[in-house]
Amino acid sequence: MKAFDRKLPPVLARLHRLPFDDDEGEGIDFEPYEQFESARETTGWLRAWTGNEEVEGGEFRIFGQEAVGKEVKAGSGKKNAAFTDFAMKHAPEAKKSPSAVVRAARKEFPDFEKTIRALRR
Repeated sequence: MKAFDRKLPPVLARLHRLPFDDDEGEGIDFEPYEQFESARETTGWLRAWTGNEEVEGGEFRIFGQEAVGKEVKAGSGKKNAAFTDFAMKHAPEAKKSPSAVVRAARKEFPDFEKTIRALRR
């Protein structure tokens, strides 16, 4: 298994310094990592999740997880403002709704879901 650089890109590292707070189910249910999980940790996670003992995790980068396992919901205005300010500072020309971001990701990585499903046993 080939190792990879675990350092987060600068913008992602700055994003992870914002306050992620579940706020009793009304906030953001996310636990950011200080660095990417290692290839070995990613492989272990993918094998457990997919039931596929042959899968390797070297092509994936895990940078956080659900903090308490609840569904992610929109947070309070104060918390959302911090994330909105961050997004506008780093990508002011790309103001998009969450659904538009998902559509753009699906367009850029059209086989992602298919790739993940194919790993499952």
